[in-house]
Amino acid sequence: MEFQQETKLELILSQIDVSKLANVLRKPSNSKAPKGYCPEQLIYSLMAMQIEKIQSIKDLALNLKENPRYYAYPLRSSDSWQKLHDKRTSVERCNSKLKKISNFR
Repeated sequence: MEFQQETKLELILSQIDVSKLANVLRKPSNSKAPKGYCPEQLIYSLMAMQIEKIQSIKDLALNLKENPRYYAYPLRSSDSWQKLHDKRTSVERCNSKLKKISNFR
């Protein structure tokens, strides 16, 4: 099994904590504004635009369509990615056990 090397962008963004800024940008839960936008992702996207010298949001969107893992959040080196990965593998183990118990193949 081969591991992919971290890109320059991942190395840079993994060293920057944007949680305080994200908390300021986060909308209150009782707000009628649209929900579903993660402030951390937006901040990292804007930083990626500067680091990669991407001129417009349209160009950023095209880059994301071409390679969605390149700008993925959470970053693989972060604690939040590890927590999500642990949950996913836990669910996969449970599914495997359920398959064995119920004789699914």
